Amino acid sequence: MKNRKSAASFASYRLFKLLLFLSEHKATVKDIISYLEDIDPESKTYSHITIYKYLNSLKAMNIVLERDNENQYFIENIPFKLNLSKSALSSLKYLSEYSKYIEEERVKKDIKNILLIIQRHLNEKQYKYFNELNINDIKLPRIYSENEKELIKNFEKFIKLDSKICVSFKENRNTIKRIIVTPVDIEYKENNVYFIVSDITKAQNISIELEKIIEIEQTPQKSIKNTIPITVIFKIKGRLKNRYILKKYEKYGEITETEAFVINRGEDKDKLIKRLIGYTNLCEIVSPQAYKNDMIEELDTMLKNYE
Repeated sequence: MKNRKSAASFASYRLFKLLLFLSEHKATVKDIISYLEDIDPESKTYSHITIYKYLNSLKAMNIVLERDNENQYFIENIPFKLNLSKSALSSLKYLSEYSKYIEEERVKKDIKNILLIIQRHLNEKQYKYFNELNINDIKLPRIYSENEKELIKNFEKFIKLDSKICVSFKENRNTIKRIIVTPVDIEYKENNVYFIVSDITKAQNISIELEKIIEIEQTPQKSIKNTIPITVIFKIKGRLKNRYILKKYEKYGEITETEAFVINRGEDKDKLIKRLIGYTNLCEIVSPQAYKNDMIEELDTMLKNYE
């Protein structure tokens, strides 16, 4: 009696392992035999007849099995269904469309296989809704040119080498600028790429858009550090004091009833100044003085545009 129970348990185990296997792969009878023999705790051998019995058992569970032109079995549909919202189905459709533009074939194939498994778990109504969905606002992933790929690869290498680099980039339409800086990081934001560099002579971090970069070259000079973050202190008051949300590189200093001092360490100078100007008279840079002067100059420039 005990041996019969044991045999039944192993048979159930093999059946569910086969279900899992066919959920993820197409397989011939020979493939299935090889798979079951690899996982069998009793090192049992399997005949074609045994495999057909297992396949018929799956069909008895209302699992729809199909066979392609290469005699590979696969699960077309199963009775165990997911209950997904329309929002979730839209997200899956978005992922399906987006994956078509991914360059790495392995990732693209993995996403496709995962989506196929999920689709098998959709009921008829959800399956129809998913296939009829039309996603018009797909934001395609950035396609890098060979030159851009090479620039990114070299910049990452120079960060690891801890060396200074000479960067040539378009400052505006008619001006090309060359600066010697320390490479810090690469920032991927809203389908754009920025090289973050540290300019010790000006005591600031600079963000340069990839599209503007012409060339980067390694120099014989070694950087003191991969990054020299600049500490900026500014104060906020009024309603901004109560509603301000600290950025990842910020912390509070002194806080009083009427104002709060924020310590910012390492944010790109131009981005920081433009952000603080947006807070109007509720924000003021305390130090360093160079940043304060630059903010005043930026405000003067803006005012001249309205004269």
